[in-house]
Amino acid sequence: MDGCPNTKVNWYWKNSEWDIDKLKHDTPQHVMELILQISFTLEQPDHMHWKLSHNSLFTTKLAWDYMRDHKPALNIFRKIWSPRIRPTISIFMWRLLNNWVPVENMLKQKGIPIVSRCCCCFSKEETITNNSTEHLQHLQKDLVPQD
Repeated sequence: MDGCPNTKVNWYWKNSEWDIDKLKHDTPQHVMELILQISFTLEQPDHMHWKLSHNSLFTTKLAWDYMRDHKPALNIFRKIWSPRIRPTISIFMWRLLNNWVPVENMLKQKGIPIVSRCCCCFSKEETITNNSTEHLQHLQKDLVPQD
């Protein structure tokens, strides 16, 4: 089997039972013993079995949950997705925390040439840090309800 990774199970199946000669030739003894313990019921149709679900059924949600990178939830994200905050504000704050706000330095990093200055303080360049710390602090009380 080591030399034939694409060999199908039916290659080792003959006349409704395992073909022991082929198994002896292609597999180590301990693997062959394990294979011979597997029984088939030919009268029943095949069925799919998804090991990651409690009911054996496949869903894209379960597949995505298995594949994605699990990170610990941050308390700040619970606060910005509060029902008391308008969704547009939550989306903006989420984008800000993930560095996805299209400020000048971020656009330059993506190869988009821009020649401008920060419209609020006229510093050399508009950055997320510049905007979020100096110009948006006064909005915090309006945007994020205090618990």
